[in-house]
Amino acid sequence: MLGDDQLSGVEAGPRAFKLGTVIDSSSLDQQTLDASIVVDGEGAVSIYDLRSKRCRWMILLAAAAASLLVPFTDTVYLPALQEVSQDLHADPTLVAASVSVFMFAVGVGNLVWGPLSDRFGRRITYGLSSVTFLGTTLGCAFSPNISVLVAMRALQGFVECAYLTNGQAVVADIFAPAQRGQALGVFMLSLLVGPVIGPLVGGALSQAFGWRSTFIFLAVCCGVIVPLLAMVPETQQHLVLTRLRKSDPHCVKSVAQAQQVLSHKPTFLPPWTLLKYLVEPGIAPYALLNSWTLATLFATLTEWPLFLAQPPYRLSQTMIGVSYLCIGVAMLIGSPLGGKLSDITAARWLEVMLVGPLVGHFVVGLANSLFNPGLYSYVSSAKQANAGAASAVLNASMFSMSGVLVLVSVPGVDNPGVGPFFTLLAGIQAALGLVAGACIWRAFKRVRAATGTAAATSA
Repeated sequence: MLGDDQLSGVEAGPRAFKLGTVIDSSSLDQQTLDASIVVDGEGAVSIYDLRSKRCRWMILLAAAAASLLVPFTDTVYLPALQEVSQDLHADPTLVAASVSVFMFAVGVGNLVWGPLSDRFGRRITYGLSSVTFLGTTLGCAFSPNISVLVAMRALQGFVECAYLTNGQAVVADIFAPAQRGQALGVFMLSLLVGPVIGPLVGGALSQAFGWRSTFIFLAVCCGVIVPLLAMVPETQQHLVLTRLRKSDPHCVKSVAQAQQVLSHKPTFLPPWTLLKYLVEPGIAPYALLNSWTLATLFATLTEWPLFLAQPPYRLSQTMIGVSYLCIGVAMLIGSPLGGKLSDITAARWLEVMLVGPLVGHFVVGLANSLFNPGLYSYVSSAKQANAGAASAVLNASMFSMSGVLVLVSVPGVDNPGVGPFFTLLAGIQAALGLVAGACIWRAFKRVRAATGTAAATSA
């Protein structure tokens, strides 16, 4: 385990270190493996420092690897949509529905898994979702007709989204707000790069072995992820401190946030109550902008293979998958950069014919990846006690809107056409960006005015 889920066995004597001394978990025996820090009562330590930096980043990478499956599963068989239509004798609209229904299910599922994670913990959520995801994936692989495929895709999206919401909650559990943006920038790479890796792998698999092989590959991936998640300790702050209090009451008193965390017992928030977060003035404009940005991204990703399969490009499934690398590079650049910028802000305030489409794809990916980490860091910090639920409602908004745009993009690309349709999406994006920017500017002016008033009073 990356840290045993019992912060127990912390004893005085030979194992006692000065407060704030971080010790590498690999140097401890199994009984105290998770105790990355030992306190002697001389002061207070942050709950975010209960594990060493190395342990926190190992947990982060394990959670990010699991969350990669969410967008990967959505896009892995996009290059084979035409083959699915032919093999199952299905209308292309119904085949596209297997993509959009997955997104709708992810949106709804987030509203359930987020509160479950906050109430019962991160480990049990990972375990339950992994078992059900494996079953639904095999159901997709052996679907005899399009109706069964669409139904299994809906169930698959509903259970698999737990990887994303739970992972975001894990990051909020173990990284302080001032470092959370960078951590989420790394974590969000999975959400942003997954849609790129999916078509790349899926294009090669479907061309070589048929579209069903993509779901067999997903089942194998699940088998690899499960042992990795078994190594992730329980990180839900209330559960961690409760166990520590039972084993060493004196030790838990030295945790700075102990009283605040323990005074809020985890409860299961009804899914519909989470929607109130989306209308809070401090969240609404940014959540809407982020949702539309990701929805535009997924609409682009869905129409991209159909666009490149037609004249004048006529690319093969494999080459269509390769073409996604352009947007992938943009996301690899944008997500860590956006996370770092978020931390800086928090620290201070809290083929030649293909060049045009490829450049556009790059810009869409870069813009999306720059914005995501900062928003999730901000919202999870504002709703720390319900970090899972707060992340869940953002995910629900994003994927639900993505599902709508994927459905709308099919007739939209036909009429008025690719150019006018995506120009319209860009115009809406610009308007939402202006609204969010105006809100930030107003908040900045209020803070600056308050700072100036305080300085004048002190003088």
